This record gives sequence, C-alpha cells and structure tokens, in this order.
Amino acid sequence: MSFTLSGDEALILFEWLAAFNQRSETQDPEHQVLYNLEAVLERNPVTTFLPNHAEWLEKARARFMAEFEPPDGSDPSE
Repeated sequence: MSFTLSGDEALILFEWLAAFNQRSETQDPEHQVLYNLEAVLERNPVTTFLPNHAEWLEKARARFMAEFEPPDGSDPSE
C-alpha cells in the first residue's frame, strides 16, 4: 500500500507520531505500526530537523488549517 502526503502533512504527522511514540510504553502491534510509520517519515527530507524546525512546523500547521477555513471567515458549524 502507498499513499501521498504533502510536505506540510508529512511534517505535522511526523511531529505528532514522534510525540505520541515518546509517551507510549505499550508494545502492541498497533503501536509498532505507528513506530514504523514514524521511521518512514523520519527518512523524508521534509521532516529533517532544521535549526528553525519549530518555525517550519508552525507555518505548516497554519497553511494546512487554512485549507479548511471557509473563504468568508464564517464558522461552518453555525
């Protein structure tokens, strides 16, 4: 199986997986799959640790979430 992520998605998912896996002490198959996915993302140049990594992550999150905001700024849940 394969799938495609944008650079922003890869960076955001990698950060989430790294934090999740660091907190997890479980050694079940589901967690091992998440460790494996983190390892795949870690080899991607988009997720390498740059000196301004936190800034890259913040911008990626903002760009990604902007895709889901309605153009007029209204709240779609209202």
